[in-house]
Amino acid sequence: MCIHYCCSFQQFGNILKLIKLHFLVLTAAPKPHASLLMTCQHQLIYNKKRSNKIQINEQIWRIVTTFLYFGKFSFAWIFQMFLLVRYTSMLETEVLDPSPRGTAELVYLILFCAVGLLFFAWILGGTLPFLGPALTFSLLYIWSRKNPYRQVNLYGFELKAWHLPFVLTAFGMLLGGSPVLDICGILIGHIYHYFDDIVPRVYGKRYIGCPQWLYNIFDTRTDVRRQNWRGGEAHRLN
Repeated sequence: MCIHYCCSFQQFGNILKLIKLHFLVLTAAPKPHASLLMTCQHQLIYNKKRSNKIQINEQIWRIVTTFLYFGKFSFAWIFQMFLLVRYTSMLETEVLDPSPRGTAELVYLILFCAVGLLFFAWILGGTLPFLGPALTFSLLYIWSRKNPYRQVNLYGFELKAWHLPFVLTAFGMLLGGSPVLDICGILIGHIYHYFDDIVPRVYGKRYIGCPQWLYNIFDTRTDVRRQNWRGGEAHRLN
C-alpha cells in the first residue's frame, strides 16, 4: 500500500478528530497575536534561564506554548500543519484503538514526547525555544516505526515509511534549514519506540505505558486495547 501526499478537502475534514482539532486550533492561535497584536514571540518560548528562576506562578504557559508556535505563516508552516494532522490522524486511526481508550493512549504518547523534548531543550541550554516542529517529527517517526515497510510516495519518489523522517530532514537541510529540531524529534520518537516495541519483544519487560488514571479520564469501560497497537513490526536502526 502506498501513501500519496495529497488529499481532498473532505478527507482533510474527516481526519480532524477531537484531539487533533484542538491541537491545530491552539497551534494556529498564536498567529493573530504575533502578527496583528504584535505580541512578542519570547512570551511563547521555553527558555532555560527563565524557567530556572521561576515561573511556576507567572509564566508556566511557556512549557505548553513552546509546542504551539511553528513560525510565521508560510509554506513551511502549512507543511508542518499537514504533517501534524496527517500523522496524528494515522496514529489514532490505524495504530491506536479508535475509541476513548485510544485517545488516552494518543494523549500519553504526545505527553511523553513533549516531556522528553523539554528535557532536551533544558540540556541544550534554551537553544530550542520552539519545539512544535520537533514534536511533529516525533509523532511522524513513531508512526513510521509502526509501519516500517509501508510504501510512501514523496514528490513522485517511493520509499519505505521508516525512511521518511530522515529523507524529510535531509530535504530540509538542502533547503538551508537546521536539522536540530528534526533530529531531536527523531531521537525522542526512537526512545518511545524502543521502550514501547523493542524492549517488550526482546526482553519481555514493559517500562512505559498509558496509566490507568488517564484511561479513566477518557473512558470508564474495561475493554482492552487492540492488539495491533502492540503487534506492529519493530525495526531496528542499523
